[in-house]
Amino acid sequence: MSENKNLIALWSNDKKRREFLETYKDWGVWLTTPELELVYYRYQLSDGTIIIAMEHKKQIFVSYQEGYKWGIGVNYYIQKLNEPFTPTCSSISAVAELLKDIKTNLQKN
Repeated sequence: MSENKNLIALWSNDKKRREFLETYKDWGVWLTTPELELVYYRYQLSDGTIIIAMEHKKQIFVSYQEGYKWGIGVNYYIQKLNEPFTPTCSSISAVAELLKDIKTNLQKN
């Protein structure tokens, strides 16, 4: 029950929900794929839904003079309880919206 209260406070507005998602490294490493330089983090919600953050290398445009450099990108995935995994990447906005819906349901209980 106190976990639900903590999540309600943690996800009280869109900025806080996005900050929660951006601190995905705090969730702990779930899987790694060294051959592809992928690192997966996951957070399991009380309803069984799992949020997966996949960290990967990507090229980032710096400037016309400097060109591109390697940086870290993150893709988010949602895994619903008892549903097959569908590797469809969700934006941070879509995941933040899901957290808003979950927070609303937690407040009702």
